[in-house]
Formats: sequence, C-alpha cells, structure tokens
Amino acid sequence: MALTLPLELQQQIFSYLDPWSFYASRNVCRYWKHASRDAVTLANQLGQLPIEPTTWVKKADSKRRESVYDEAARALMLGMRIKASASADDSLSTRLDKTKLALSKDGKRAVSLHDRTITHYDTTTPEPTVISTRPINDLPTAIGGGP
Repeated sequence: MALTLPLELQQQIFSYLDPWSFYASRNVCRYWKHASRDAVTLANQLGQLPIEPTTWVKKADSKRRESVYDEAARALMLGMRIKASASADDSLSTRLDKTKLALSKDGKRAVSLHDRTITHYDTTTPEPTVISTRPINDLPTAIGGGP
C-alpha cells in the first residue's frame, strides 16, 4: 500500500514523524529509504535531533547530509533496544522456589515461569545465562485478556 504512494506524499508524511519513527521508516524498504533522502525532509529531521545547530545542513550535499543523520542516529542510539542482564542474585537456582521450569530436549535451553514472568535461559555454560525476560500479559483488561 505505502509503495503505491507518490514520492511527494511519502515525504510529506515523513515530515510529521518523530526522529525515532523516521529512523525506523528509513529501514523499511529501499523505496522509503529513497524517499527519506530528500533535502528538506532530512534537514527537518536533523533539526529535531538534540545535536549541535545544523544550519549548514540545508546547504550541504545529499551524501554529507545523510552521513550526518546516520552519525547522529548512531550517537543517539536511535533504533537500539536495551537488553538488561540478570543480576547475580537473580540466578536460576534462586528462582526455583515457586517456579515452573521446562528444559529443551537437548538440554541447551531452559524456560522458567515465575511470578507472572517468563525467563529464557542458555544452559550450555556451567552457569546458566539469561537470554530474555518478559512479563506475561494474561490479566483481563478492558480490551480483553490474553498473552
């Protein structure tokens, strides 16, 4: 659907996006990446980023403008997700008191269910390491329950 939009309309939509959404939209496909390279669009997005004033960016060539945007996005960690590691007292053995535990057939992975939280462990090392943790969303809500 979005691929059938005219280039000018895509660029107009990009002007309404916040920096994080604009960064994500640049990585959707090559058509959106091409549409996001417009001088005015990139200059406006650079103006929204908390970096030094970028008055010269409107006069810079497109390659330089795009490289400045990419450097700023990297420095501000746009599009990055933080993955927290488990603390030492949050180890597998301390969570087994009221925990349900399931192991993979080959014994390389374990999953624990404790206190409305699912934790995925890598058990290939002597000390199991946490791969990911997420809460379970199974409480009834106004929209409806379910994970």
